[in-house]
Amino acid sequence: MKVQLLSFGLALICAIRAEKYYSFIDLQISENSELLGNWKSVGLATDCQFLEKMRNHIKIIPVIFTLVGDGNLDLTMVMRIKGGKCEEFQMHLDKTEQPGEFSVRGKGASVSFVEMSDSDHVIMICDGEHNGKKVKSAKLLSKSTSVDEDIVAEFKMFVENLGLSEDKIVFPTQIGKVPNVHNPQDPC
Repeated sequence: MKVQLLSFGLALICAIRAEKYYSFIDLQISENSELLGNWKSVGLATDCQFLEKMRNHIKIIPVIFTLVGDGNLDLTMVMRIKGGKCEEFQMHLDKTEQPGEFSVRGKGASVSFVEMSDSDHVIMICDGEHNGKKVKSAKLLSKSTSVDEDIVAEFKMFVENLGLSEDKIVFPTQIGKVPNVHNPQDPC
């Protein structure tokens, strides 16, 4: 019980520290939302041990946000999985009562977004579980594959304030395939 209370307290302190420096986006998703469309996952920080083992194989992953329903989002990405096969993944993000926060349908995870100083970049924070352990990820999303030093520094500061160390950050350089959303049989 004491360990759980301590863990909760530390998580709360990290969230408060992060919120002190950054404004979480209260997304009013509409057809004109800047979040909709194509992004690239150009940076990742996580405490997930599985992703830590894969850090040398992580590529820049194209991500597409699509509006569905009443302010809910679909997130589509294509990743190469074991055996070199390319597979399309889709997550349904449902609005919650908490401004700017979404729940990942069927996964028990949450997603929120943080504005950055440049409107071509946003941080996507994911809280969930992997193999029964709580994990946190921060993904730096960009409209292009190039990221300047100021954005990198801002992302590193955010990650530190979130409670993740700088050695947990990966900036992939190799670009993955762009999703072929028009032909689900051939996503790459």
